[in-house]
Amino acid sequence: MDESKVLSGNKSLPKSRGRTAYRVAPIALTCSLIFASTPASALEPLSRHLKSSEGRAFENREAEALANQREEETSRAWLRLAPTFVATASYTRNQYESVMRVPSGNEIRESVIVPNDQRDLYLTVVVPIIDVSSWERIGAAKRNRDASRARQKATAVDVKQRVANAYYNVVGAEAVLSSAKRSLEAAEKSLTHVNTRNAAGMAQELDVRRASAEVERNRQLVADGDLQVAKSRRVLETTSGLAPSPGARELTAALDQEAPLAF
Repeated sequence: MDESKVLSGNKSLPKSRGRTAYRVAPIALTCSLIFASTPASALEPLSRHLKSSEGRAFENREAEALANQREEETSRAWLRLAPTFVATASYTRNQYESVMRVPSGNEIRESVIVPNDQRDLYLTVVVPIIDVSSWERIGAAKRNRDASRARQKATAVDVKQRVANAYYNVVGAEAVLSSAKRSLEAAEKSLTHVNTRNAAGMAQELDVRRASAEVERNRQLVADGDLQVAKSRRVLETTSGLAPSPGARELTAALDQEAPLAF
């Protein structure tokens, strides 16, 4: 039968309801595609944590601050050899003015020795010519600066090493936790199977207790795995300064051919 005839012959379906149904269908299809294409969250790659540790790790920040301090100390040591200029001004109010009268020809000139309002200005310029102690101080500051820069580089390498160790500890802890959860699921299924066999008279009570003990043991392993994952993630966040994303990395076995022994 033709589909158009079926739609035209459906008298019980109102026009508004038919239009609503046709509007809802594309929306539902779009939402399903969006949610289906959203990737599952997983632990970000190691490179992001290494990049974050360069500016956020406490050890790197401390080493950088110390290197900047040594740089400023070197600049301050150089300033000791620069010429210095000092200007000092003072104001004095005298109760009486001191005047000296000096005859000059037919006139008498007055010269003020101490005025009522006395203003003084002192200018001092110091130019060091030979300052051995400043030279030695500059040399020591330079050596401290170079040492702090080298220490900063060594600290960055050490931080990257610890970030890598912490990252792979998280990967290993997540893998152990995933394995423990699978073991717990298998133990629970085994317990269900043993209970069914026991109810049918095909298994003993000892088998049920053994299966129950195995389930509890795997539950303990899952709890230990959760604790280890939380601790390793906390260490990674503290070391790199970046909170790891939830989820685990997908581990695949490398089946490539091994290199020859001479290599």
